[in-house]
Amino acid sequence: VHKLNGMCRENYKSDNEYESVIKKQSERQKELYRLNPEKYWKKNLGYESKEELYFFNEISKHLCGLKHLHLGINVQNTELYSKYGKQYVITDGYIEFENNIILFEYDGNFWHDIEYDEIRDDIILSKRKDIIGIIRIGDIYFKGNNIEKIIKDIEYAIEDIKSKKYKRKLLY
Repeated sequence: VHKLNGMCRENYKSDNEYESVIKKQSERQKELYRLNPEKYWKKNLGYESKEELYFFNEISKHLCGLKHLHLGINVQNTELYSKYGKQYVITDGYIEFENNIILFEYDGNFWHDIEYDEIRDDIILSKRKDIIGIIRIGDIYFKGNNIEKIIKDIEYAIEDIKSKKYKRKLLY
């Protein structure tokens, strides 16, 4: 996977070469967004896997208020911006209550980099005070459990975040 990923640091001979590629890609993305934001969103940021769609459809039947709507968070002047060339991060879904938000991320475990996700989550939580927590659900966990257990675990995770016991819960 790393060999196929043109944005992976280990595919470059030097940090300067890697940083140059990241900078060019970032500038290209900014220009595409500036020229046509709606088309850019649909083409580059609005992607959902069939599994993600199925997950949110199934969970929404049982968890009142869960929205499968993307929320964009500006991460300029952060480690995500300088290290990965990201200007915005887009979340998979969320639930709102009492002027607060808990984000939901459906992670295909094969594609997710846990270190990157931790950095991303910490930055999101620092950028938006109304976002009080993030629940990450792995595809293997979702496929390997019945819906009743998944809903119960999500409800416990929501309560842990509301009570400020945790800011981040992983259901993997």
